[in-house]
Amino acid sequence: MSFQQYQALVLEKYFQGFLHFYEKDSNVILLNYNDGMKNVVERFIAFINVKFSEIELNGMLERLKKHSKNENTVFIGDSYKDDILSINLNEVNLLHEKLNANFIEDLAR
Repeated sequence: MSFQQYQALVLEKYFQGFLHFYEKDSNVILLNYNDGMKNVVERFIAFINVKFSEIELNGMLERLKKHSKNENTVFIGDSYKDDILSINLNEVNLLHEKLNANFIEDLAR
């Protein structure tokens, strides 16, 4: 098994575990970073039912624009996201689609 295929297997197991955990525990929320960090933070804060001031919330959002390990560097995302990989991602993609379906279902509630 190649290193890349091993990484796909790790993601597969991670997604399976999270889906199982999500189905069993009502204290779990699905968050999709593709919706933007502002939406993620606002949904999480609403889920845990904690009140933050506008200043605190803006401070969090500003910090999220920076690299997690170097606050002097702007975060630009993954540079390899468009790379073509020669591995089988079928199962990972199916599990990811299931996570997204659950996420959309949660938003509708």
